[in-house]
Amino acid sequence: MANFISLLTRRSQKKFEISDGEPILFAGLRAGLDLPHECCSGTCGTCQAQALEGSSVLSLWDDAPGTSLLPEGAGRVLMCQTTVTQSAEFRLFGPLRDWDEHANFPDYVSAKLQSQRRLNDDVMAFNLNLERPCQYIAGQFVLLSIPEVEGWRAYSMTSWPSLENPTQLSFVIRKKTNGRFSEWLFSGDRTGHELRVFGPVGKAVLKPEIDGDIIIIAGGSGIAGMMAILESAIETHHLSTNRAHVFFGVRNHDTAFFVNELSDMIVRADGRLSVTIAFSESNSSEPFVKGNVATTTGNIHEVAEQNLLSRAVSPGAVYFLAGPTPMVEATQTMLRERFDIVGNQIRYDKFS
Repeated sequence: MANFISLLTRRSQKKFEISDGEPILFAGLRAGLDLPHECCSGTCGTCQAQALEGSSVLSLWDDAPGTSLLPEGAGRVLMCQTTVTQSAEFRLFGPLRDWDEHANFPDYVSAKLQSQRRLNDDVMAFNLNLERPCQYIAGQFVLLSIPEVEGWRAYSMTSWPSLENPTQLSFVIRKKTNGRFSEWLFSGDRTGHELRVFGPVGKAVLKPEIDGDIIIIAGGSGIAGMMAILESAIETHHLSTNRAHVFFGVRNHDTAFFVNELSDMIVRADGRLSVTIAFSESNSSEPFVKGNVATTTGNIHEVAEQNLLSRAVSPGAVYFLAGPTPMVEATQTMLRERFDIVGNQIRYDKFS
């Protein structure tokens, strides 16, 4: 017999079916509900709900970082890391809305790892071939799962949806200590391996109808989804009337990647895109020269701050942040305190 989830707020109630072992959040999203979420992978704590009396819940990850944000003794759970053993009711702390009719509903799709390529010792690019096309907006991400590793991992697509290859998704991943998925991928040739994909999800996307200039502040592999946003801005001619400024932080010369791709984008954008790469440490006395890409040293949010102070940015500019949580939080503080940038002008997805 099928199990169902009932979500309640003060003003509304929604009911949907959930599969055995499926995260509550995934079931609700694919049922057409625009539930509160950011990372979808147990980190951010955004998808909180409270199990009501008599509900039988099962945690999918007891030590998820986001559980530290749950009020002690309140009976709250992370919907992305919780399933049920029978039909259950939950109180939702946030809006309970349906997806817009034009939205790309997230769902499951099978895939195979088509190719993998190291960009440096710590970063790898890889492509998936899906069994059917996945419609998404540049800046969104998907969740990946393999039998060898328990749980789901979130990765942003690096490319704008391709008409030539509608079943291909491209990613970059950073090698992470004790990161079981990255260790699995870096430990050998995984070409042809089967994966499960859920998505697309994420709301840190470009909205051409209301957005002006694009300011991107990214650290390390956080540049992934930003590459898709830049590609979209160029291909849709958003940069014909607006400008884009990219501030990309890496540790040193050896860990830099996507430099040639960013340089090519500057040319394609006909001078309406600038790119600054900031090294947080220096590992060479030789200059780092890569065509039309500017380079400097320092922490990326501080480099961006000094650069933005000397630039004329349109009032409708949107700021995309991506990278390690400390970097994103420091950048948010800087934008708020130095430039009075708040609300939907700042867009990001929280990942561990």
